[in-house]
Amino acid sequence: MFLQANNSSVGLGSTVTSTSSHSGAPETKMMSPHTSSLLISDLQFLQSTHHPKLQTLFYQILSRLVFKGSNLDFFPSFIQPFTLQLSQLASMQNPRLMPKSAVEQVVLLVHKLHGIISSVLSKVVFQMFYKWFFVDNAFHVLIVRLVESFWDMPRVLNPILSFYAELIHNKSMRIQFDSNSPAGVILFKETCKIVQT
Repeated sequence: MFLQANNSSVGLGSTVTSTSSHSGAPETKMMSPHTSSLLISDLQFLQSTHHPKLQTLFYQILSRLVFKGSNLDFFPSFIQPFTLQLSQLASMQNPRLMPKSAVEQVVLLVHKLHGIISSVLSKVVFQMFYKWFFVDNAFHVLIVRLVESFWDMPRVLNPILSFYAELIHNKSMRIQFDSNSPAGVILFKETCKIVQT
């Protein structure tokens, strides 16, 4: 079933481990793979679908640590669990046919993505996220499909629209592309598709 291995505990654990290892701080040993997995699994709100906004806040804080300074090297491994989950979702022909439990996981996934993109304040990080979301994986197509599928379900639609609104919000002047890049036009066109849907 879609998103059976939810919350990406393995990927998240490795991210925390890598970040701590990179810092060279004394707590590196405390954040071994086994320990970090245990710590993540102890965070009960990551397993719950009742308070999705806590997931947004958690990933917002975690992303700020990952995107800080030279930690940008960890972006691919940090985002990998989301790549896998979104790819699974994109492979489904009709998201509307998903069981309720899977739909709840979609809601949590979108809240996590909202937390990640809301922590992006620099042009460099935004372009990394843009490349991952629009160029490498074309997940913007999936977002349009989700809006089309769940247009009459506010619990699903609202987090999706909130995520996308945050994505196109040009705070801290983070959305800057080269003059010969089509990225800005693509972002505008894909946003129009969602608005028209």
